[in-house]
Amino acid sequence: MIYILGGISQLIEELNDKLDSIAGKYMDNAAFGGIIVLVLFIFGCWIISYLTKK
Repeated sequence: MIYILGGISQLIEELNDKLDSIAGKYMDNAAFGGIIVLVLFIFGCWIISYLTKK
């Protein structure tokens, strides 16, 4: 069980590093950064509503 949690933790760290490098390139522009945040918010709301349907 500890090995599984360690593997998931390492996977999350790798994804975080990749997302950070991508965001570092594009988040310098305030308008583009705002659009990305808005798109992620809309996607998050949609996925939550989709997963909570009965």
